[in-house]
Amino acid sequence: MDVQAWVTVIVGVVGFGGVIVTLWQKDRADRRAELWRRLTWAFEQAVSMNSAASALGLSAIDIVSRSALVSREEKKIASAFLDAALVSPRSGGDFE
Repeated sequence: MDVQAWVTVIVGVVGFGGVIVTLWQKDRADRRAELWRRLTWAFEQAVSMNSAASALGLSAIDIVSRSALVSREEKKIASAFLDAALVSPRSGGDFE
């Protein structure tokens, strides 16, 4: 093979690699966006006046926040929300 053929092969391999990385990044971004839609829904349910919806929301936050897509800081946010939500305003700050 001459030099031009090798350059063409290398450019093709690098281009294909770029397409693969782009598709992986888009998939990850789409999955994180869906994760945050789910967490937003769960946060909204958790603060509901309906006790069944609130319990469902708290459970969903706990489950969804365990995803590998959630960063350490985002886990802290979910944990802080759960801690705050589980403190009863009627009990003077004690956990229910």
